[in-house]
Amino acid sequence: MFREGTNFFTRHSQKIKGGLEESEKYKGLTPAGVELAKKTATEGLKPIIDSLPPDAVMAILGGSDAVRTKSTAQIYGDALAELYQDDKNTVIRTKEQIADPEKSYLKIVKGLEQEIADNPDKKFVINFPLFIKEFSMKGRWTDEKGNLSPFTNKLLEAANQDDNQAVIKWVESQGEIDGIKGPNPTEVAQAYKQGFDRLREFATKHAPGRPVFVGGAEHSWDLDVFIAYMTHGKVDGESIRKIMGDKEEMIQETEPFYFRVEPDKIVSRYRGQDYEFALTDEN
Repeated sequence: MFREGTNFFTRHSQKIKGGLEESEKYKGLTPAGVELAKKTATEGLKPIIDSLPPDAVMAILGGSDAVRTKSTAQIYGDALAELYQDDKNTVIRTKEQIADPEKSYLKIVKGLEQEIADNPDKKFVINFPLFIKEFSMKGRWTDEKGNLSPFTNKLLEAANQDDNQAVIKWVESQGEIDGIKGPNPTEVAQAYKQGFDRLREFATKHAPGRPVFVGGAEHSWDLDVFIAYMTHGKVDGESIRKIMGDKEEMIQETEPFYFRVEPDKIVSRYRGQDYEFALTDEN
C-alpha cells in the first residue's frame, strides 16, 4: 500500500500531567513528548512521504480542541522540514511559515493554492493543524470546562482506572454503564471518518488535479474505535480486541495508523498488519 500512498492519523504525544514539565514551544506536551513526536516523524512519517507520487500533496491538518494534538501535528511538520531541507523536489510548509497575522485566512489559503499550482512537479507537505469538530473531546469525554464527564468517570471506575480495559468496556457496553450514557463507539468512529472526509475534500479543493493525502494527531479511545471501524467495518468486542492485540493495548503515544480509502475498499496498516475491507452500499 505504501507504494501507492497513504493517509495517516496518530495519537498525540506525551501530555503534561502529574507535574511534568511543559515544552516552551509545543504547548500541552512534555520535552520527552516533543522528542517522541520527532522520532515518529523520522521513522513513521518520512517513509510514507517518500513513497507518495512526485506531485502529491500531504496536508497535515487534523487536530482536536486539545492543544496537545495540534502541538504534536506541528512537531511533525517542523521535523519533516529539517529532514527535507536539502530536497529540491519536496516543499515543506510549516505552521510558522504559513501563519501570518497580517493576512486573512482566505489569503493564506489562496497563497498556498497558488504556490502548489506554480510547482506542478514538486511534492508538498502542508502543516497547519486545525481544530476539527469531529475530533473534539468536549461533549464526548469532557464538559465545556475540560472536566471528565460522569460517563468517563464511571467508565474508568468500571475498568479500575485502566485506560486499556476502558476501551474494551466502552465498546462492549456500547456507551452505557449503570444507566449512565456516554458516546456511542460506532458513532464516534463514523464521526472520525466524516472528519477525515472533510479534511480530504478541503485539501483536494485547493490542490486540484494533484494526488492528495491527509494526516493528523488525535486521541486514544476515539482512534481505537476508528481503527476497528476502518479495518473491520464495525465496532464491537471482536474487532476492538483484534486491533488491540494479545496484550489488549490501546493506541500508544504518536503510534500511527496508515490508511487509504478507495471507491470499493479501505486498505490500511496498523502495528505491522495489513487490512483490506470491502465497501458496500450498507457501509
